[in-house]
Amino acid sequence: MSIDRIRPDLEQLVSLNPIEELLRLVSKPVEYSPEEVTAVLPSIAISGGGLALVSLFLLTDNLLCEVRSTGAKAAWDFDYVAKSTVNNVRFRIGRQEIKEVETVVKVYDVAFVGLHHSIENFTTDITYAGDDLDQWMKRVLTLLPIRLVLP
Repeated sequence: MSIDRIRPDLEQLVSLNPIEELLRLVSKPVEYSPEEVTAVLPSIAISGGGLALVSLFLLTDNLLCEVRSTGAKAAWDFDYVAKSTVNNVRFRIGRQEIKEVETVVKVYDVAFVGLHHSIENFTTDITYAGDDLDQWMKRVLTLLPIRLVLP
């Protein structure tokens, strides 16, 4: 399998991680995937007053693969789950203020999308923090439409 199709998605994340590290993170999951990876959805959180990449979600026609950003240069941490196992989608959307002493220095849009699966005790948590929540939510709902929960 080739990374070329998802490289543009990864290049949009270079403010969070260098492209070389992003390419390394997805190399093994893309190689082992039985289907072509067609899109990347980042999970981003607030860390130390700034933003941090928590994980990358690789999507195929039938699979969702979470690739966790471990920080270890020679390690990979990922799993696959069938998108057809999603039976509930939970949303939490809001804003988070970053304060220094009592002064608000930054306000981020934040979101949580929780996918509950028919597999016992298995959930997928996707988070967002940043300045473009509407665009991120549009991408989430395009790649993981709520109709996934329909029988």
